[in-house]
Amino acid sequence: MFAGRCYADTMDLNDEHCLLLVWHNVTEQLQAEALLLASRNYLNKIIQSIPDPVFVKNRAHQWVLFNEALCRMIGKEAADIQGKNDYDYFSPEEAKVFWEKDELVFIKGGENVNEETLTDASGNKYTIVTKKNLYTNEQGELFIVGIIRDITQLKQVEEKLRQAKNDLECKVEERTQELMAMNEEM
Repeated sequence: MFAGRCYADTMDLNDEHCLLLVWHNVTEQLQAEALLLASRNYLNKIIQSIPDPVFVKNRAHQWVLFNEALCRMIGKEAADIQGKNDYDYFSPEEAKVFWEKDELVFIKGGENVNEETLTDASGNKYTIVTKKNLYTNEQGELFIVGIIRDITQLKQVEEKLRQAKNDLECKVEERTQELMAMNEEM
């Protein structure tokens, strides 16, 4: 079976009205388009299955590709994020940090890992680690590819451990002073 496109036109030839038909076989083109679509869908399903926010930004710092985890973290729908940048959703201070780190990758290339603060649309603050790298496509266009890890709970646990350590050190110092005082009395 073949797929094709038919083009028709009328014309006069030797004083006779004629119908001209041209049939173009597009079977291979349609098969290639189907494979391309399947490949895109496969890649999209993989990106969407990553539990951490994943994103791609163009040279204008606009999000051009991202997963649902990023949407959840920002608190916006995908249609609202596409083509936007950090300044559209974050405080100027936070967006400035994100933008500067992006620029560092765009200019120097290579990987950048940075601990940052992010405030979502509801005002919730997160401590995140963002890992970014430079990607250059076949046309020479530059893109940032990044992944975000929410380390808010880890930071909270670290703070509790730090407080517990300080409390324990204070108690040890107090007990040491008590024992030294008791030794002097003896």
